[in-house]
Amino acid sequence: MFQGQRAAVAVASMAFWACPGAAFAQRAAENAVASSDDAFGTSVGLESTGIYSEGDTRGFSPVKGGNARIDGIYYDPVGNLSGRLRASTSIRVGPAAQDYPFNAPTGVVEYQFKPFPANTGFSLGNNFGAFGGSIRDSDLRLPILGGHVGLTGGVATADLQQSDGSHSTSHGIAFRPIIRSGRTEIAPFVSFSKYTTNYAHPLIVVSNHLPTLPQKRRFLGQSWAKGAYDNNIAGITLKTPVIGNLSLRAGLFRAQGDRDSNFTEIFFIVSPADDAGYRLIADPAQAIHSTSGEALAAYRFGRGRLNHRVLFGYRARNRYTESGGSDFRNFGTVRFGTLNPPVEPTFTFSPV
Repeated sequence: MFQGQRAAVAVASMAFWACPGAAFAQRAAENAVASSDDAFGTSVGLESTGIYSEGDTRGFSPVKGGNARIDGIYYDPVGNLSGRLRASTSIRVGPAAQDYPFNAPTGVVEYQFKPFPANTGFSLGNNFGAFGGSIRDSDLRLPILGGHVGLTGGVATADLQQSDGSHSTSHGIAFRPIIRSGRTEIAPFVSFSKYTTNYAHPLIVVSNHLPTLPQKRRFLGQSWAKGAYDNNIAGITLKTPVIGNLSLRAGLFRAQGDRDSNFTEIFFIVSPADDAGYRLIADPAQAIHSTSGEALAAYRFGRGRLNHRVLFGYRARNRYTESGGSDFRNFGTVRFGTLNPPVEPTFTFSPV
């Protein structure tokens, strides 16, 4: 949910219920360095190691290339998966992908969900980032019925601040019940996130003249150019033996990232005196959602070093994306680095 935040200072506080006789699991073992088994890229919580990420692997984006998995099951992402669901994110590329089914040149992003909770746990996190930004979260791990029914999930809020004064605020909630019977595991989940404020970085276009560096933390965009969008996902995963050495792994997912509003602000530097043409693009409400999933059967045979695996799989997705309808405004020439707030116009959108 809050992927991409670079925290300058991180402070975490843990709390647990004072229930007599209960065992309380904490998040001290959730460590990106300890969880890494290669140098390609691993993320745990807000910590990351390695040279690659889900948005940049060998110069490509595995996510945009359609190579994302949830616990090994094909998934078509629209937005980011909530950290309340993920235990870790790993990049499978090169040698790390040799035993991975259907790997790709872009690499594969593997989202590992939090496992069945062995102990009751409740934790609070308070992470402070650059320029006063913060992420506050609360995670729950609850075994309900022995080793048969458990629950993971939590809530979070974020206020992310950037050096140019742009920022975003959001809040979300996610839950994942896990049901086990023998070696069969069924786990539905839901995650709801809403970005109530999303001020984007203004774009600066230069040709023959470099502008004077603007004052840090001075937002050159407009206070009314506030984007907002949703990031919701629901799904279910299934892992079960079928018969003998034949097993099945399957999942079905529905991801939604509808935008309520979106703005792009552009400054074209036209003179050494910091004169700039100021343009703004406003986008109407637009819908984007995807239904995806996979069923993968695996048959293992052989002994010792002659151990083989035959895979039978089917995957599909149905993605719907709206675009267009934008309203373009030209606010003339302004002095770059100086606030020049025009009155919010009444936008006229064409059909998307």
